[in-house]
Amino acid sequence: MRSDRRQVLTGGALAVAGVALPATAQPRASAAPATKRAADAAGATMPAALRAIVAGSGLPESAVGLQVQSVSGQAAPLASLNPEQRFQLASTAKIVTTLAAFDLLGRAYCWRTRAYLDGVLRQGRLLGDLVIQGGGDARLNAAELGQWFLRLHEQGVQDVLGDIVLDHCSYQLHEQDHASTPVPSPERPHHAWPDALTLDDGRMRLMGELPSGGGVSRQPVHTTLSAPRLADAVAQLWRASGGRLRGRVRERRSTDLAPGVPRDGAGRPLPVWAEHRSPPLPELVREINKNSDNLAARNLMLTLSPGFPQRPATLPAARDRLAQWLRRQGLAADDIAVDNGSGLSREERGRPRAMVQLLRRAWQAPQSQDFVQSLPVAGVDGTLAHRMTRGQATGRAFLKTGTLLDTRALAGYVHGRGTVYALAVLVNHPDAARATPMLDALVEWLAAHG
Repeated sequence: MRSDRRQVLTGGALAVAGVALPATAQPRASAAPATKRAADAAGATMPAALRAIVAGSGLPESAVGLQVQSVSGQAAPLASLNPEQRFQLASTAKIVTTLAAFDLLGRAYCWRTRAYLDGVLRQGRLLGDLVIQGGGDARLNAAELGQWFLRLHEQGVQDVLGDIVLDHCSYQLHEQDHASTPVPSPERPHHAWPDALTLDDGRMRLMGELPSGGGVSRQPVHTTLSAPRLADAVAQLWRASGGRLRGRVRERRSTDLAPGVPRDGAGRPLPVWAEHRSPPLPELVREINKNSDNLAARNLMLTLSPGFPQRPATLPAARDRLAQWLRRQGLAADDIAVDNGSGLSREERGRPRAMVQLLRRAWQAPQSQDFVQSLPVAGVDGTLAHRMTRGQATGRAFLKTGTLLDTRALAGYVHGRGTVYALAVLVNHPDAARATPMLDALVEWLAAHG
């Protein structure tokens, strides 16, 4: 779940913390060959202090995967435990999704929501339908949409005599695409499934009556934004912005015509009338990683589908492209598996050694500063704002968190006494919740002694 969707860690804040970010001019760190495997499956190379921290959790060593290695050079890992075992990644899978997006899409990439006029425009009156085509913008909210509608009015569209058509066809999804992820519910709106056209994170804020002190109090309640509610919200925003609508708001999720670009009744492509753009990729990635935004991560994964948005995105195509990218990073086919890009799927698994290998390459990549700035900072912000607040790691550990009922994870970078380390620690166990103090203690030790 996310906190403040506008929260951004600036370079100035990093400078105050006294932490050096990676220099993109440095030579690329050599990745270990993908075929290299430790002779001992446990791969235990653990300083005594770290072994004691793991033992203190009360969890078996077999439930813990750990790899710690300098971001540069050829030195052996400082610590390694079960590095070749495949663990559930939980939200550390977002690291893989966002790194691939930087490389495959470029930092200038943004999501685009487009408007098309399916009819003749005369003196502010559209004799036909206004088509709003979603382009995967998981950050689009009601305030932004209302402002965009105002700009459409300024461009000459005030009165729609036909319908407002909400076009979701840029994503071609099927039930099996969601088989490994939780079903969205009012209790868990952060489980919202991806959609090419969504609003307010796929959730709706209502006022409800909740028990309080023997009585009831009215408090905000979040619930899923279903199709009828989305249509109602868009109709209200259009009218509130000064627009008039003679027809209704309806949704289109499939079409008999060639998907991708909306077409008129004769099958001819419609020209783009107006476009709303999301912030560029670095800001999107900060939102995904700092606040563990599941919907944005899943939409970003689909954005990797080849040819999107001119060609509708499918999850199998996005998975294939991401798998090809992982192989180009020097990883074997079974090193890291990404299902939907968010970590909600239990099919998303990886080896600690492979995660660190990916992080080491990322430290030397052109997008390194944008990526590191996207990670939660220990004791400072994001999902680590209230962890490691008073130790050596405060402001010196940049780590993506991961949480499922039976999984706790951290992956990213820790600044030691003179060395920056890439770290991945993954815990899979029914009592994984007991691992959080151990994870923090490992990071604190590395910051103080590494």
